[in-house]
Amino acid sequence: MKKLKIKRKDIRLFLTILFCFFTSGAMVAITGTLFPFMREEYGIPLRTQGIMLSAFSIGSVAAILVIGFLPYFIGRKKSLAIMFSGTFVGLVMVVLTGNPAILIMSFGLMGIGRGSISNISTVTMTDIAENETGG
Repeated sequence: MKKLKIKRKDIRLFLTILFCFFTSGAMVAITGTLFPFMREEYGIPLRTQGIMLSAFSIGSVAAILVIGFLPYFIGRKKSLAIMFSGTFVGLVMVVLTGNPAILIMSFGLMGIGRGSISNISTVTMTDIAENETGG
């Protein structure tokens, strides 16, 4: 079995990517536990909760499409900061409001954040890992 080899100069980037990927997943996992609470406290029906989950998926797919060419227009760091912030902003919106329209939008933002992190993490890890680990 081949080992993952990462250059010494890329270890900090590697650890940062793992941290971002983990925290993004944790933030999104929290939202699943919020659905019973939203139904009880805000009276949000299951149909609307399904639309929220669909908005998350649509946001994730949209992020994959946008994150590929957005750096050419505004730069890599700005585009990553904007796209990654979707998860945090979306979660804050979920905590602060019970309005179904805003909740749907917030789940879309969380999907954008999660899709961006998944895509960029995969690409960056492929770039910093040495070729021996490839199949």
